[in-house]
Amino acid sequence: MGDWSFWKRVRRLVESPRPLLELEGDVHFYEPPKTPFPDPVFGKFDAQVTGLGIEILDNNVDWLRQNPHDYWIGGVHLHPGNDWRWNAERIQFLIKERSSM
Repeated sequence: MGDWSFWKRVRRLVESPRPLLELEGDVHFYEPPKTPFPDPVFGKFDAQVTGLGIEILDNNVDWLRQNPHDYWIGGVHLHPGNDWRWNAERIQFLIKERSSM
C-alpha cells in the first residue's frame, strides 16, 4: 500500500456515515499535500477512536455491516456481496458470505 492509498483508507475511517475515527476541533480531514515540505495544518490533526471504533476493535460489531462499501481497488470490485476478510486460522483472505454475518 502506498502513501495515497493509505490516506484514502484513513479518510474513509473518518468520513464514513458511521466513522471509526473522529478529529478533534473544527477541522476537516484531507490527505497530506503533494509537496516535499511538511504541511503545518496536516501535522496537527488529532484523531480519536469513536465508540463504534472501540466496539469493532473488541470484535463486537462488524465494520462492513455499519458502513457498506462499493468501490474498486487493485482491480477488485468490493461491494456487500464480495466482502474479503482475513482468516487468521487459514492464513488467507476469504470472501465472507452476507448471510453468515
